[in-house]
Amino acid sequence: ACGNGHGGVEPSCRCTNYPVCGHGKYLGIKYGHCYILSFADGEQLGIDRDHTDYKKNGFFVDIPFKVCNSTTDCSRGKEVEMGQSFSLQDQHGLYRDTQSTKGWINDASGGAHMEFTTDANHAGKFTGIPTCAGGECAIQMYGGPSGGALAYACPMPQPGLTFYGNPKVGQKLRFSEVTCDEYEVPLTSGINLQ
Repeated sequence: ACGNGHGGVEPSCRCTNYPVCGHGKYLGIKYGHCYILSFADGEQLGIDRDHTDYKKNGFFVDIPFKVCNSTTDCSRGKEVEMGQSFSLQDQHGLYRDTQSTKGWINDASGGAHMEFTTDANHAGKFTGIPTCAGGECAIQMYGGPSGGALAYACPMPQPGLTFYGNPKVGQKLRFSEVTCDEYEVPLTSGINLQ
């Protein structure tokens, strides 16, 4: 079995990062830590190549998102609790940006697609509850002006995301921890290098 308790035969365990699990009032994610986000079927939250919108299985995946207390505070800290807000900072930036400028998942709602933004005034502010998705630990996220659930923006094979009003209808995301800054390529967090 792998070190995380999941069954598996080496070397496949070395390259698998399982989602963090919430417990009680805690979501399982920590401020200042980074995570790759995925859906119940294992597809990752990625970004489009020619646009700035995030979507299921976007052209670019393996994006580390840093959990921040606010757009001015991404310091490492405690575990996020239900009811506490957080923002998600994209550690990659847009592919044409040679400076790799970090940005935020924005605050889109009501069918508008969530996009990359460097404008801190439009960074999304999220809350969540610990849950399960596809037999793995996940977080049901909420946000937008009405506190609606994270949901697909449209019925497409690679849908974008938005917040809709109904808090019971939504997509759950799995958060798998990875390193944040100055990481090696490819990402090596969670890989046993012994």
